[in-house]
Amino acid sequence: MYNSIKNKTINKVVYYMSIFEVIMLICFGAAWPLSIYKSYTSQSTEGKSISFLFVVLIGYVAGILHKILNHYDVVLYLYLLNFMMVLTDLLIYFRNRRIATTSSYRYKPEMSRSAVSAKWTLRTLPLPWIFRQREGFCLRSH
Repeated sequence: MYNSIKNKTINKVVYYMSIFEVIMLICFGAAWPLSIYKSYTSQSTEGKSISFLFVVLIGYVAGILHKILNHYDVVLYLYLLNFMMVLTDLLIYFRNRRIATTSSYRYKPEMSRSAVSAKWTLRTLPLPWIFRQREGFCLRSH
């Protein structure tokens, strides 16, 4: 009789822990859709930490393995959902990094007016030496 009461108490504690685990996973999972959306639309890796994403993925893999091997319950599907969202964010990170590296070779940024005027000075113009030495000679940028 003592063993049956002890088992019910343990099951009750596991049940309460499972509710808190569900709340934790829902709260963590609520942030990922916005992160995925911002990563996809910005096409930039700014503000993303690849090491953080890998650590979170490892944590979710550990939680999934625990649920499969030790205590299989419905919370496993929340772990899988969160894992898929983090994996999606990680894949978008790699896409954005590829976009950033290929676009820098494909498109050259436009030079500003000051950069253009600074590029061509009297000393760098391909003019004969006599024209560069004359006083009062200047180029006007239009």
